[in-house]
Amino acid sequence: MQLTILYVPCPDSETAAKIVQILIEEKLVACGNIHKSDSMYVWEGNMAKEDEWIAVMKTLDHLTAKTESRINELHPYDIPAVIHWAAMCNEAYLVWVKQQLEV
Repeated sequence: MQLTILYVPCPDSETAAKIVQILIEEKLVACGNIHKSDSMYVWEGNMAKEDEWIAVMKTLDHLTAKTESRINELHPYDIPAVIHWAAMCNEAYLVWVKQQLEV
């Protein structure tokens, strides 16, 4: 099993915290960090600059698809960015993640 990092921009800290909390409670992610971010993008033909809050969460590779699906259900954006990648970590941390997710 390999660690997967999920990166999910949210409109505010409350939304990010709600998503992280639900995913932890449902044992889809082991933990999450929430960071403030200045985001720029084009939406409906116009340049947008918004404050967003980034939820960075840790899960295992076999839970990634289910976690992504659940984030899409919980997220308020029409098209949420659910970005994920495989990550290397120390063995002790991977053991802890597995324990949190009851693997």
